[in-house]
Amino acid sequence: MADFMISYASADRDEAQRIAALLRSSGHSVWLDVGGLDNRDVKLPGIPGGQDHWSTIRSAIDDSSTFLILETAKWHASEYCQKEHEYARTMGKRVAALGEPLNSGMKNVGFRAHGEDLPNLVRSLEPGNIAAASHSRLVSELNSVISERSWVRREQIKDAETLSTATLPEFGVSLNSSLQQRVGSLLATGRKRRHQLRVAIYLVIGVLLVLSAAALFASQQASLSNINAQERANFATSLQLAQQAIRSQTTKESLELAKNGLELSDNDATNAAFEAVQANAFRSTAVIPSGSLAAAAVSNDGRTTILRGGLMLYVVDAAAGSVAQISLTVGFTGELKISPDGTEGYGIDENGVLNCFNTDQLSVTKTPQKHVVAFDIGENGELLWVDQSGGFFRSAGCPTTPVPVIATGFDGLLDFHILGSTQNILSLSMHGRVDVHELPHTGGHIGTPLKTIDLSTVPVEGETKSEFTPNPSAFNSVIQCGDTIHVVAGIKGVMRKSTHVAVSLRGELLGQRRNNMEMMGVGCSPSGQAWAAPMLGTKAIELSSDGFYPIGEIDARDAGTRTVIANSTDNSHTVVAHSDGRVNVLSVANVPWAEAAGQSALAVPLTEGMVTVDSKGTVRFNAEESSTVLGKLEGTPVRSTAATSSTAYFAVGNKIHSASINGLGPSITMSGPVKSLILSNQGKSLIVHGHGYLVEISIDFSDKIKHLELPSLVNGEEITSVEIDGTSQILATDQGRVLVADEAGRILAEVSTGVAGIATARALPDHTIVVVGGNGMLNKYGPSLELLDSHLFGPMAVGLQASQDGRTLLVSLSGDFSVWAVNAQTLQPISRVATKTPDIRLINVSADGRTVVQVIPENWQSNSPAYIVKTRLLETKEPAIEGLSRSNELSP
Repeated sequence: MADFMISYASADRDEAQRIAALLRSSGHSVWLDVGGLDNRDVKLPGIPGGQDHWSTIRSAIDDSSTFLILETAKWHASEYCQKEHEYARTMGKRVAALGEPLNSGMKNVGFRAHGEDLPNLVRSLEPGNIAAASHSRLVSELNSVISERSWVRREQIKDAETLSTATLPEFGVSLNSSLQQRVGSLLATGRKRRHQLRVAIYLVIGVLLVLSAAALFASQQASLSNINAQERANFATSLQLAQQAIRSQTTKESLELAKNGLELSDNDATNAAFEAVQANAFRSTAVIPSGSLAAAAVSNDGRTTILRGGLMLYVVDAAAGSVAQISLTVGFTGELKISPDGTEGYGIDENGVLNCFNTDQLSVTKTPQKHVVAFDIGENGELLWVDQSGGFFRSAGCPTTPVPVIATGFDGLLDFHILGSTQNILSLSMHGRVDVHELPHTGGHIGTPLKTIDLSTVPVEGETKSEFTPNPSAFNSVIQCGDTIHVVAGIKGVMRKSTHVAVSLRGELLGQRRNNMEMMGVGCSPSGQAWAAPMLGTKAIELSSDGFYPIGEIDARDAGTRTVIANSTDNSHTVVAHSDGRVNVLSVANVPWAEAAGQSALAVPLTEGMVTVDSKGTVRFNAEESSTVLGKLEGTPVRSTAATSSTAYFAVGNKIHSASINGLGPSITMSGPVKSLILSNQGKSLIVHGHGYLVEISIDFSDKIKHLELPSLVNGEEITSVEIDGTSQILATDQGRVLVADEAGRILAEVSTGVAGIATARALPDHTIVVVGGNGMLNKYGPSLELLDSHLFGPMAVGLQASQDGRTLLVSLSGDFSVWAVNAQTLQPISRVATKTPDIRLINVSADGRTVVQVIPENWQSNSPAYIVKTRLLETKEPAIEGLSRSNELSP
């Protein structure tokens, strides 16, 4: 099932793909005919071989909650597009149009928006999402070639009940005669089942002759079966609020929606939404008007952020969601700074005058300090600046009166930073030098530099000499991350390149890098390394070879734009401001950090490093600072891998290989090509699925291969995952059931999870069982399948992994191709660890649950080689908003 099916003309293919990308980036699933041809007799990419094209399009319309028209003159002129629309109208689908309303009289277009107003269109659809999804499931089932109408699922009855109580015209859906009959039949089946349940209860009661208990029990069942309309309406609305909370752009709105949904109806979905929003302790988000920003600054507590764009200064509290504006009467240049407590901001206007911004009173004060070229905030919050004549000044706050000069000789500065308690000053000059000076204690002219680094002599990327001419109008910055000073300097030239050098507190060169694009800010990682976002880029980069960058912060939405980054004085928070108006404040200690870790086709994390296999079969062991070739495989391995804390397992053809820090280990030959393998039975064995076999083998390959005898299922039900726990088989099916069977395949326990469609089950070391399925419900069961916990995680969950120690789960969502790390004990999300990942087999979690590695496959379209991203999962240390918890927020 998809949230949207986009109908478009071939001439508008690029725009349709852009709209699809925007929808997917906001968590929606989209069906898009990638061929986009108006002559549908031509075979299209993405359509299964031998399948009739129109039947595929028709099925896509059936399976989608919303038929979205990309309305243009070309769309109106396309006969095929009109055929699609007519079919959607006939089936009573919810129809929305995005673009210029060339024909406002079109039938059955319930929702409209101009081309750039997609967010408002999505918001207007949200109240009817549940009804539209129910409608699409029943339409799809009604038109299915293999009908399931001979037997009825609870989910189908629930869909019918949803449609029977919803205000369908308001939600943009309608029921044709066939669907009306189907809904009526399902409602009758539901009533019949409830009646049968009541009859069975009464019979049991009669046999037991417990009349007093019988009256109470029957009363309870009757009340559950006849839940009043108001409660049903509250439940439906609460689900909408929970969904909106997860998808909301701002932290404030997310919390308000989640809280309102929980107050309206306390259920699994609303509880999960509230807890998931609270779990995002590392990021607070607010939205300001979109546009190009030039500078930003954030306070030490992360509460107050100032941003400059054009003649407007924005004062943002991302956690509370408030945005205030200060109109500027003159342009400003360079960076912004803010006091540690966030009460006072500072900037230099185009005339060289130092200005102060009061964030409480939203006022601007021009100071007497003129010809200012650079400024900084000290650890104690004092303001420091240098003027054009080379004079150095300091003030305890906004300098509203003239300030005497402390030292001279700092002419030609682009930026500087005071080195903590030493009170030495590290500066970047227009001459291309990085100097460390001792500040005179009694005033006077500065002496000879203690250290000097000439950037033109620093070799970069194998060069013997770097051509370097500073560009004063580019982004030039000196920041301190931990015990490392990072200098980013713009280079003159058409391409606006930049150079980065890392320097110790004593002024010693630690590393350097040439960047092919200008940076618009530098962020700090907990290790003291730095990261940045190149202008026009879609991926953050680590400025040091062993550095990290925050996962998922820079993405396709930033293409062709510039992203502004700034740190708080104490480096505890980083603000990342995007041109589309998103302002993210990151808690540095809690952000999930990733690093590029080389190129490979497969990667598996071990305790002491990582084993990789490239496309030519070369196996390597990668430690923090070294890489060792372990050997070579005869062929390219399948993408499915397994690992213990010390050994990785790969399959090539019909052979399974092992590898560790000591080299290639034993291998074993199977009866046919291997399709997949997983670690099982508390790390003691591997389950191997191949062509015509399913077996269990010991991890050292010493025991005899054991063929698994699975239970025989009926009604076309198939097993979708297999796990071994001791002598028990833990199984999940494509009908959302979980089974526990013995070694002979005899079913010992079974439960229906309520999961629609394919389910996946994993056994944890404590013998509990976690299960996920298509509706995103994460369930945890005891060894006998008693339900222990349940949380609504996210839509269209298709994959589940568990670390060997049972600490961390990896859950893959097909709706937006994201992968999330989840706490296996609480079932709460830790963080998103990957985006746009259609194959979860390329992502693996370490045995201790603390490291996730992802292989990004080779992209032949952009000529990009495959590479690895390693993400470290850090413990959450603070709440998303200080003082906000369920107990105090929801109290009457």
